[in-house]
Amino acid sequence: MLARRALPAGRLARLGATPDLHHGLPGEQLRVGILKPGGEYTIVTLPLETYVSRVLAGEAARDSPPAALEALAITVRTFALANRGRHHADGFDLCDQTHCQVLRPATAGTERAANATAGRVLVFHDKALASVFYSASCGGRTEIPSAVWPGAENPSYLPSHRDAACGGAPLWSAELRSSELVRALRAAGFAGTTLRDVRIASRNASGRVARLRVVGLRPDRISGQELRVAVGRTLGWQYIKSTVFEIQKNGDLYRFSGRGSG
Repeated sequence: MLARRALPAGRLARLGATPDLHHGLPGEQLRVGILKPGGEYTIVTLPLETYVSRVLAGEAARDSPPAALEALAITVRTFALANRGRHHADGFDLCDQTHCQVLRPATAGTERAANATAGRVLVFHDKALASVFYSASCGGRTEIPSAVWPGAENPSYLPSHRDAACGGAPLWSAELRSSELVRALRAAGFAGTTLRDVRIASRNASGRVARLRVVGLRPDRISGQELRVAVGRTLGWQYIKSTVFEIQKNGDLYRFSGRGSG
């Protein structure tokens, strides 16, 4: 996955070099939860730069050039320090899944990128660590954070904008039967057993599906992101890969056609 975008309105800083940035220094360690089969975690303590090199191995494309790895290393480090402690209730800082950042064994290339950028983070107004987000592919246009995570802030440096790097890829399609959608929606808290139709009710400014009607269920409205999550959690994330999609109905079969992923 790639970072949503860089930070044109902010700047790079080295940890400890900015007076108001008290988030740690090189040599910092993180407690990471490694998910085990069955849902439990093994907790390991990793030096910050070791963590960065392992996340690069898990998140960056295999053919990423050195400059891209170094840019992502700065983003990875910023995300880790800004979100450290999000698993406080579980007894560690960050997990090794897409909920936080994916870890894999480091390579020589990812270690070089981590070392070359050691201690560097993105800051905004010389004070706060920048908010950074991930997307596998935006499908040609990025999204503001609150449209994906309701309640999230929308920093001025993360507007929705066209992104030529993603283009319109990937194109995807999936077919789901009414019974499968009902199963996913009931698991998400909807009531009812007969789904008569699924219709796009509105789109947001970026063209993504904002709201849908699920005729026959209660409630009869759902956001595009909520539908994607409901289907993903129950049926699998390979079906509705983004909220940029169209729907065609043929009998009790619904065909979703879209672009972008994650």
